[in-house]
Amino acid sequence: MIHTDFINILKKVKELDEAAYDSLISNFHHAHCNKGKHLLRSQNTCDAIFFIESGILREYTLANDKEYNIWFSFEGSIVCDLQSFTHGHRSKKNIQCLSAVRYRYIKRQDLVKLASQYHVIETFYRKMVEVYFIEVEDRLLRMQTLNAKSHYDYLLKHYPHFIKAISLTHLASFLGITKESLSRIRRQK
Repeated sequence: MIHTDFINILKKVKELDEAAYDSLISNFHHAHCNKGKHLLRSQNTCDAIFFIESGILREYTLANDKEYNIWFSFEGSIVCDLQSFTHGHRSKKNIQCLSAVRYRYIKRQDLVKLASQYHVIETFYRKMVEVYFIEVEDRLLRMQTLNAKSHYDYLLKHYPHFIKAISLTHLASFLGITKESLSRIRRQK
């Protein structure tokens, strides 16, 4: 399954310009990544946008020899280091598969070339960035306004089948608490 917004944007491209749609689709590649492998490592440049068809990934960064989980991406997610992708900077984060992952991706140079050829694809890219940015903004607001228990409850309500697949260590790191505190929260359920 691919994110509903992504499918709707693709349908709009097809409705507006069949040739643009065909060109866009032909530049998407299918791939698979095994558990534990990385789609992106920090200090490398993110040169693709990934659309997750199945599996779970985590985004994390390293600081003072410690891993900090930033987010988890699931089936239907758009995954990218947008700053690195857009500006060609080295990434500050890692994207690792927590399970076997199937995905589609499009390379930056292909998307930029298509956007210069087809206005509708430029609009597609802008809409895709909007969807990604809104998801990041929502996540930031939750992180700033919810305590760990409320944030866990939110994740459990919206991502129940995935939360159970994420290790306590990764989930606790994401929530900014210890594994023991997370265990206490989970026992209260």
